[in-house]
Amino acid sequence: MVEDLDLYILTYNDKVHQIDDNYKVIQCGKAISDINSDFIGDDTGDNISYKNEYYVETTGIYWIWKNTKSKYVGNMQYRRYLSINPLYIKNILSNGYDIILPNPVTVNEYSLEFLYDVNHNINDILEIKKIISEKFPEYTNSYDKYIKNGHTLFYSNSFVTSRKIYDDLCNFCFSILFDFEKRFNLSNREDRLRHAKEALNRYFQFKEVSHPGEDHVLYQSRVCGYLFERLLTLYIFHNKLNVYICGDYIKMEENMKI
Repeated sequence: MVEDLDLYILTYNDKVHQIDDNYKVIQCGKAISDINSDFIGDDTGDNISYKNEYYVETTGIYWIWKNTKSKYVGNMQYRRYLSINPLYIKNILSNGYDIILPNPVTVNEYSLEFLYDVNHNINDILEIKKIISEKFPEYTNSYDKYIKNGHTLFYSNSFVTSRKIYDDLCNFCFSILFDFEKRFNLSNREDRLRHAKEALNRYFQFKEVSHPGEDHVLYQSRVCGYLFERLLTLYIFHNKLNVYICGDYIKMEENMKI
């Protein structure tokens, strides 16, 4: 195992492809899950495990932030592994690079704000901008440049970085999301579902969905996970982090029966 490095695989179930001992598995949302795995649960210590329905894998990121202390730390989704050898991570992050990320998504025709409107609820991202202007006004111009008019998104909430950056990034993202959550009363399930259905109404204006059932509502309920991706992207560009791109994800779906 590599010393001073913790790599976490974030999952909601008990079916995970564990590559070697450098990776630890966290069951996200364990506080509200019927699955009782032997993995680390995100329901111990300082945690938001019970919010997993709308924070998704970021309840695991919160747990890592609050309950671990390794010098270098990273997380990835159970279906998408970062294409990086753990043996090289410390060398990369101690020689000029700030963060390790997979290839981003770039859509030149549309901005990230517009695409959020297409796929989710435009009021979400506009409220995020308002909160940023109140809590982190130094980010306001960067929001306009990289979200309102930007075209590049680091998605899936998977990254490896130093503890210092990890802590600062999480403080930025979660302090904004906690305010957002309160403003839309997402802790109330009925309000959360109503909010998700508002997103669907907008979504149907752009896309045809043959059977807009409960699955689509639950998909839109994952709002804080989607917003974390935008805040992560904003944080990286605003702080001019030197990014090491490790390539496309290693997709694990073909190796797993879920």
